[in-house]
Amino acid sequence: MKNFISLLLVLFFIQNIEAYTNSTLRNYFVMTYENEKEMFQECIDNEGLKNEKKIYTKCEINKNFSNAYYSLYDKKLKITDLIKDFESPVRSYTPKVRYPEAARQRGMEGYVIVSFDISKEGKTINHKIKESVCGRFTYVFSDLNNCSIFNASALNAARQLSYMPAKYDNQNIDMLDSAHRFTYKMSKDGKAPLDVKKNKFQDFIEADRNIKTGKHEEGKALATKNLKYDELFYVLIAQAELNLKNFKEARENILNYIEYAKSKNPNVPFEIGITSAIIYLESLYQLSLYDEIADFEKSFFEYLDINDGIYNDLFNNSYLYFALVFANKGDIFNTAYYLNQAYKYSNSDHQREFIDNYVQRISSYLQ
Repeated sequence: MKNFISLLLVLFFIQNIEAYTNSTLRNYFVMTYENEKEMFQECIDNEGLKNEKKIYTKCEINKNFSNAYYSLYDKKLKITDLIKDFESPVRSYTPKVRYPEAARQRGMEGYVIVSFDISKEGKTINHKIKESVCGRFTYVFSDLNNCSIFNASALNAARQLSYMPAKYDNQNIDMLDSAHRFTYKMSKDGKAPLDVKKNKFQDFIEADRNIKTGKHEEGKALATKNLKYDELFYVLIAQAELNLKNFKEARENILNYIEYAKSKNPNVPFEIGITSAIIYLESLYQLSLYDEIADFEKSFFEYLDINDGIYNDLFNNSYLYFALVFANKGDIFNTAYYLNQAYKYSNSDHQREFIDNYVQRISSYLQ
């Protein structure tokens, strides 16, 4: 296992996105998917449900089943995808949601999942709030809390949804317990802009430029000088410390910013949120804090899932840290899953060639 882990260390320099697939990893996920599918079908058969009633199975799709499917097809697996002769309802109209003024004035963001039934005619009925959450879910460290401020708006919008109805054996059928998520973001893309307090924007840009051009001490000194004006400068200090290989100090400073953002709930600039996660994860790895990384993986995975995978390409190096941690724990599936994510979002032919060779060397783990 030590050799298995050490080989992964070379993989840390993968960049951005261009979708590719390693054939050995793909075959591994095909095998996993087929095995999980067979067990799922056995579970349904044991329930004794007939025909279209199978869509109401209590059999569950586990994480490995779901992630194997996602690795193959880049979309979420639904129970309705697994029922023969069944066609899922297709949404034909989605109304524009009204942003509650009280939430807008308070800078609140969130989402609401509304459950409902879809009739044979494609109408939605029996609407109920399934989940209602407030928090900046475009920020990976945000605390998500139950709330109700968006409920009335979401219920009103859900009543206006319309669908092409579900079908079984080419016949329209009622579809019970469907759901739709309504999202409320202050900005159109959910990405808060960089806004530095006390007219210190130029100092922030200069400190950032110094750090990016290798003048780490100068950048750190300027950021430290301005820390009393805006806690955003913690992020630049952490980045400088990371580049200087002062990993303990990098972790401490990025945690200072994370705790500030949680307690004060500012509108965290999107790029700052991404950078914070990357600095935090790399400093943890360099300090061998693997349990802390494993804990972070849970919220990180939820963050990507809530945002429907639209930020996947921003964390290509991070996937490799998670792969290392799962390798250290002997978890081959999650090692393969995060290696596959890193490979998929690489734009380097050299790195993909290396990963191809590496995966071939560990192929006995993937059978």
